[in-house]
Amino acid sequence: MISSESHSSCTRISSTRLSTRLLLTLHMSLLRAANFVKPSRSLLAARFASTTLAPGSSKIQLQKPAGEQGFFSYGRNFSRNPFITGVPKPQQGDTPKTFLLRRIGHAYEVYPLILLSVALVTGMVLTAYYSFTKIEIWIDKRYSLPPWDWERARDTYWKMGTVYFDPDGRTRKRCLLMEALQDELVAAAKKRGTR
Repeated sequence: MISSESHSSCTRISSTRLSTRLLLTLHMSLLRAANFVKPSRSLLAARFASTTLAPGSSKIQLQKPAGEQGFFSYGRNFSRNPFITGVPKPQQGDTPKTFLLRRIGHAYEVYPLILLSVALVTGMVLTAYYSFTKIEIWIDKRYSLPPWDWERARDTYWKMGTVYFDPDGRTRKRCLLMEALQDELVAAAKKRGTR
């Protein structure tokens, strides 16, 4: 049988070992955290210091031919780099509007692009407008009946939009036989009480 003195001494030894192990673990984790913070702080400082300054011009510059007039300088365009300060933003030609319309009197190669973009926007607007003339689109909610209901569409169904290209008006004619059948169907539905 184990005496109480030996039991308490074992408990003291194990608690001492446990507290020592806990202290070592805590000390190691703090050291790891400190070592992690030190390089990242210096790396961040180097990163921000290197990105705020505008880079210098190119070391190797091409020379213009001897008999030519004018100015020639080769360098990078830093206007789109968000980390570089002191560079005018945006420069001419950076946006589609300035690219298309800046030199409209001289840039004849851009005319087809302008024509195509105007035709595209015009076609989209016309298609959207014509789509809303069809009977299936219900925009006006003042009426309780939808536009495709026969009681509402009886007098206007042939005027609604059907197909875009209809030169002789085949789809815009009244169909008297269909009108008589639809009138009979509505009367029978009212008589039955389902309408």
